[in-house]
Amino acid sequence: METIIKKITDNEIENDKIIKTAAEIISRGGLVAFPTETVYGLGGDSFDPAAAEKIYAAKGRPSDNPLIVHISEFEDIYKLSDEVPEIAKVLADKFWPGPLTMIVKKNKSVPVTVTGGLDTVAVRLPSHKVARKLIKESGTFIAAPSANISGRPSPTTAKHVIDDLDGRIDMIIDDGSIEIGLESTIVDLTEDVPVILRPGYVTFEMLEETVGKVRLDKAFVEEKISEGKDVLLEIEIQGALKIKEKFPSAVLIFITTKDAKTLKDRLTGRGTETEDVIEKRLNRAAEEAKGVEAYDYIVVNDILEDCVETVDRIIKSEHNRTSEKISVIEDIRKELSKHTV
Repeated sequence: METIIKKITDNEIENDKIIKTAAEIISRGGLVAFPTETVYGLGGDSFDPAAAEKIYAAKGRPSDNPLIVHISEFEDIYKLSDEVPEIAKVLADKFWPGPLTMIVKKNKSVPVTVTGGLDTVAVRLPSHKVARKLIKESGTFIAAPSANISGRPSPTTAKHVIDDLDGRIDMIIDDGSIEIGLESTIVDLTEDVPVILRPGYVTFEMLEETVGKVRLDKAFVEEKISEGKDVLLEIEIQGALKIKEKFPSAVLIFITTKDAKTLKDRLTGRGTETEDVIEKRLNRAAEEAKGVEAYDYIVVNDILEDCVETVDRIIKSEHNRTSEKISVIEDIRKELSKHTV
């Protein structure tokens, strides 16, 4: 298969032609890699079971791993589900368009090949201009995981996509580097309390501020730990203590500004928070500071680069603890014993 590769430029007329070509490919069952604000996605018609099968084949991805359906307007979610909870609208008002994926009960229109055999569907409304235009132009919704071979890093440039999928899919839309470069947060809304199935750009803290109580899927954490990966969670103090209770080996790092004025200036400087939200954040910061003794480390975020470096050193140091190196120590003991007279 020869893959068409087209680059988005400042020429809107040419860009529209590129998007139209891509939309036609999707409408006839083909696959197109396209940019979103999180990572590049590999898209096909979400109502076409054969397109979903092509996505799984191109990625080398198990077919029981659900795909995310991308829509262009909030109201589109009602075309995918007859049981959209009120909390979905609350989250959409705050985070859509954007890097949040919501899981709701699917209706009969959604093929089980897209949902991995589940009775739920994952839905996202991206904010990227090209992605939104492509969805509208295609006249359907687009099922799309990340545009990479399964097991490889998620693609944040078109080159990453080309390296993995050139010759395996119909078209790649190149729009340079991705703005966020981190996959969307996936939250399951079919439970009484929203459950974060995959942490992403929208943090635990941001969700909690918006809808109140949320919880993290324990299976996700256990899976990543079993893979030998570090799991970093941005979480408020009560949530951190619960994580410590479930995972005693968890390391708690309290990151703070040097004073309240610095925190207020940073929140105000974002230009995205209301005065009421800023006041709540300040009050919560004061409350959380009272429980700082429960943490293993305190890091003052004065200069961002220094803060990141300090956290990185902490993580590396934790990996070198004796408890983490027992198997290595045993191997050393065995080797040394061979040379004991």
